[in-house]
Amino acid sequence: MKRVAVLAVAVVVLLLLGLPAVLGMLTQTQIEARVAALDASELLKASLRSYERGWFHSRARITLALAPQVIAKLDALGAARGMASFAGTLDRRVPIEVEIAHGPLAVLDGVHFGWSQIVARLDRQSSSVAGLEQMLGVPYAFEFRGHTAFGGAVAFAADLSPVDLTVEGARVELSGAALAGTFADGRLVSAGRVDRFELTSPPGGVSIRNVRAATETTIRSAHVLPGATSLSIERVAIVDAARGGSPVFDADKMRFASTIGLDPSEALLDLHATYDADSVFVDGTRVADASLGVAVAKVDVAALDAYLAAARAQPSDHPPTAEQKSAYGRLLAAGPSLVLDPVRFRVNEEPFTAHVEVATNPAALPPAGAFDPEDPAELLPALRGVAMVDVSKKLARAIAVLATELRYNDGSLTREQAHMLAEAQTGLMLATLVGQGILVDAGDTYRAELRLGDGTLTLNGEALPLGGP
Repeated sequence: MKRVAVLAVAVVVLLLLGLPAVLGMLTQTQIEARVAALDASELLKASLRSYERGWFHSRARITLALAPQVIAKLDALGAARGMASFAGTLDRRVPIEVEIAHGPLAVLDGVHFGWSQIVARLDRQSSSVAGLEQMLGVPYAFEFRGHTAFGGAVAFAADLSPVDLTVEGARVELSGAALAGTFADGRLVSAGRVDRFELTSPPGGVSIRNVRAATETTIRSAHVLPGATSLSIERVAIVDAARGGSPVFDADKMRFASTIGLDPSEALLDLHATYDADSVFVDGTRVADASLGVAVAKVDVAALDAYLAAARAQPSDHPPTAEQKSAYGRLLAAGPSLVLDPVRFRVNEEPFTAHVEVATNPAALPPAGAFDPEDPAELLPALRGVAMVDVSKKLARAIAVLATELRYNDGSLTREQAHMLAEAQTGLMLATLVGQGILVDAGDTYRAELRLGDGTLTLNGEALPLGGP
């Protein structure tokens, strides 16, 4: 009996001593494969600078950078807005140091039974990283911790260190940031938070409070992630002291939530998203109780993947390729629909509501290959929809004044002159729209209803030519 016990102990000891080396080799292979996958992605460039494998512990040094095509697109967007090139600023490599403890008993950030355990930080061997962390006064700028179970499930946590820094009169305060979650069998569950961020740079400043994010989704492909996500921000405020002590922009209780689901065959996708804000103040105007609901149904998953893959390979200023048109045609053939409901908000306490529905009737589409899916004239007979708007008269007048002012935005009039002229014209313009049947006078509000079906377009019940009124 003693021999059996001694043999069992010996086997356990051999496993504890021998398995780490085997798991260390397998872990190195996994890390090399993940770095190669990142480098092959269209978002990042990655390289494994070194890998020091030990018996129980290993150390990897990796560099990450934005992919050249991402930098080029961001630079092009900036150039389109008259900004100087910032490609040189974005073209930087970030050095990462990864410490790895091998299982079955991985000892690094605590003790874990499993495949491996890792801790990743900015590489302190880099003088720029050491200087940054010294300037910030933090033990590390960020840290990522994770451990992998034998079944492949990964539990992880990451955080940014709190920062309170003043440089040349500008002060940055960050409460820190935290992220935690699990990844198993393609399913990602995570939750993140930032309690407070303050940037004060006289004469202005930015404040962001209580950011929360959560994800519970399955990574089916790069474009299809069924599950639920949410984001909330308690408050964002921007102050410009040159324009007074009150914020020039502030937003309270902004929320986003979305769910994506697949049908039983996993061929069609449905999406529902809501965007809400209790209050947004900008340029002297307050928008309150804002809510937008978006529902998309019957999206062909394979066609969506094909369309996005073809679009990604095609320069944005080039006409659609045959592959894009074919995928778009398949998307329409599934009979997708779009609903915007609710659409509501109040501007300076004046309400606006709307409802929009658009759907495709596959039976009314011309045969595949016999039509151009991007030609609206060919698609109209296969579309049906309704759009309804109800807006307070006071808000309608304000919108009309603004639209009329824009017509005189050629420099020939001062802002005050343009406003006075717009005010004088607005009453007649609204009366004309009511007289023509474009708007319906409903007492305190104006209403309009546009319907499309069977190739017929109606406005407030009156038929219109498809070319417009």
